[in-house]
Parts: sequence; structure tokens; C-alpha cells
Amino acid sequence: MSEIQWVNDKRVKPSVEKDMVNHPPHYKDASGIECIEVTSQGRKDDAPKAVQILNEAVQIMAERGKSYDKSGGEAERSMPKIVAMFNALTGHELTPEQGWKFMCCLKLARSEQGEYREDNYLDGAAYMALAGEEASEADDD
Repeated sequence: MSEIQWVNDKRVKPSVEKDMVNHPPHYKDASGIECIEVTSQGRKDDAPKAVQILNEAVQIMAERGKSYDKSGGEAERSMPKIVAMFNALTGHELTPEQGWKFMCCLKLARSEQGEYREDNYLDGAAYMALAGEEASEADDD
């Protein structure tokens, strides 16, 4: 899979054609990460911008998982460690779900500053998904 490229502090999408084998509405990119698309034409380029942002957020989470997951998997989840450190420093009782929501607030605040930066929306989408994952796991307990 192509690495995410940065130009002037903005993410640049890798080439769609060389990185994916299309099988709408699902496809796997060149590294085998399954992505979901909802388009009538079945091409990533033709998807509404919201779908493109969600698809790219999924890819970014998978890439970060490969980079940061020390268990050998692909699902890096650092928020429990982050909130434990924060709680130890401050005496607060922040949960991992609240930690992800905090990060959403960060990205929302940044989206209000200056020019459009897609990074804020990509990360914000991923953080909401991770908050939802935490909430669903807490609900299962």
C-alpha cells in the first residue's frame, strides 16, 4: 500500500488505481486491507467526499496499527495507556472512550482555525469510530 504523503502539511491521497483491486462495494487495497465503498460506479474517485474521508480514515487507522501495535497485530489502541497516564498526572477519572471524544474535540477546534485541512476530518472520523468501539465494548461488559 502506498504510504500517505504530505505536501505543505496536508495529506495527499496515494494513487487509487495502483493501490486497489475494485470489487464494489468492497475492495482490498494492495496490502490486503478491506475497505468499504458506497458508489453507483464502484470507483473510489466517484464516491461522495464523506465516503472518501471515511475510507481514507480506515486506511490511516490500519497503517497506524501496523506502525504502533506492539502485540504484533494491526489494531493499535493506545488510548487506555494515555488516559491512565493522564489520570495519574491529574487525578481525574477519564475513560478511554472519553479520551477519544477529547481527541474529537481537538480536531473540531482545529477545523475552525484557518484553512481547510482534511487531516482534521480524517482523524476526527477515526476518533469517533474508536470512541464507538470503546462504548460498544463497555456496553458488552
